[in-house]
Amino acid sequence: MKRFRLLTLLLGAGLVLAIIDASASAGRLSVRGPRLKAQFTRLDISGGFGTVECSVTLESSLHGRTISKTPGSLIGYVHVARAGPCSRGGATVLEETLPWHLQYESFGGTLPIIHRETKRITGFAMRVREPTFGTLCLFRSTAAQPVLSTYNVETSVVISAELSGTISSPCGLEATVSGTTTNVTEEEFRPRITITLI
Repeated sequence: MKRFRLLTLLLGAGLVLAIIDASASAGRLSVRGPRLKAQFTRLDISGGFGTVECSVTLESSLHGRTISKTPGSLIGYVHVARAGPCSRGGATVLEETLPWHLQYESFGGTLPIIHRETKRITGFAMRVREPTFGTLCLFRSTAAQPVLSTYNVETSVVISAELSGTISSPCGLEATVSGTTTNVTEEEFRPRITITLI
């Protein structure tokens, strides 16, 4: 009887280790909804010039339904961006700079459960009119100063998106971008966007 219990215990431990190893070595994420639309009612662009508050809409597409977990790899593009209306100051998207690059950054959570997935946006370009004196400044994200796009996930379903980052401007100012939205949809109007480990 002792020998049987020991054998059962060893087999159970081996199975748990195999599951952990399979989860840890999974190198890709599966995304249902490769064409995404995020509508930010309020995106704050703040710096030495005050805070500009504008609504922003971003539409992006991924190269495929799976993403390699390789930081810096190009996985898609932001192909549509709109700014406004603005409640403080003003902002204009530089449409001639589109498409902007989406690069994989990281994911968060305890495998195999994912709580968030982050991408870098390089090329994100806006002309901002500060709210006090109306001064115009151009801000464009780079590989060294990207805007981060983070999807928050619960039980594999995207529930919100965040934009964040700090960008320098040729006018000598830095802008901090921040905003959160729960208005994240698949462009074909499917009910849910999901991100899972494969």
